[in-house]
Amino acid sequence: MKKTLTTACVITALLFAGSAWAAQITLSWQPVTGDPTMEGYRLFHRAEGESYDYNAPAWEGANTTCTHEFTAGSNGEKYYWVVRAYDTSNNESVDSNEASWATPDTTPPETPQGLIIGAIELAIRALEKLKDAVALSGGLTITEAMQ
Repeated sequence: MKKTLTTACVITALLFAGSAWAAQITLSWQPVTGDPTMEGYRLFHRAEGESYDYNAPAWEGANTTCTHEFTAGSNGEKYYWVVRAYDTSNNESVDSNEASWATPDTTPPETPQGLIIGAIELAIRALEKLKDAVALSGGLTITEAMQ
């Protein structure tokens, strides 16, 4: 009998620590019904660009909800999960639909440069004009001192 599973995932906790996220995700799916030999489910996890390791489930049990803790990279890296049902003879279904989640992108935008350079250029121009004015006047003379 073909077992079809549909998964949904909810991020329940997320903690940024340096260059990685400590993530806890809760996944749930509809139970397989009408199969008296149904035993449980296996959850498989992979990062983008990797393959599922079907010999090492991230979680295994009879519940239709599980919480999976994992360490995720940063800056938009994407992670995927599938669930497979298995029966008392250890026959395993095909993959459920794939649920995915990406870490938040924490890369800040580039620092604006034009404003700082422009302010420095204005100050240099003002000093050059002052220098030219002093040279044209034949020197700087203080006519009145403030007390």
